[in-house]
Amino acid sequence: MSKTDYILLGMDNEDDVLLFRLSARKASVLGNIMWLCTEEQIRGYFDGIGIYADRAICPLPSLLFLSGQLNGQPTLELLQWLTQHHAIRSVPVIITTATFDPEICTQAKTLGALECFGKPLAQADWAKLNTLLKT
Repeated sequence: MSKTDYILLGMDNEDDVLLFRLSARKASVLGNIMWLCTEEQIRGYFDGIGIYADRAICPLPSLLFLSGQLNGQPTLELLQWLTQHHAIRSVPVIITTATFDPEICTQAKTLGALECFGKPLAQADWAKLNTLLKT
C-alpha cells in the first residue's frame, strides 16, 4: 500500500479504530485512513451525497475494512449493497470481526468480501492481505 491509497474504515468502536491504526502503522501501511461509524454514513459516502459529495475530498477508497457488526447489527446486508453498487464493485472489502465466527466469514465471502480477519489485525493478516491485493 502506498501513501496515496485511501482506506475507509467502517467500525463503530473507537478502540477498534485505534488498534487498527496501530496495527497498520506497525505493518507500514501508509494510506490515508478515514473512519465512518454507521451504516448510514457508509452508504452516504459511497453514494457521494451530502458532506461526501466532493470526490476530491472524499475519494472512493482503494480498500474498505468493514466490521462484522455496526451498532450491534450484522453488516452482511450492507456488504451485499456494497457489492451490488456499480461504482464501488471494484473496491476490495475486508471484514473484521471480534468473534471470528466462521459462518459469518463464509457468508461475507459469498457476498463478495475479499477476506475475513479477526480483530485486531496481526502482522500475518497484513502479509496475507498484501498478497491477496497483488493477485
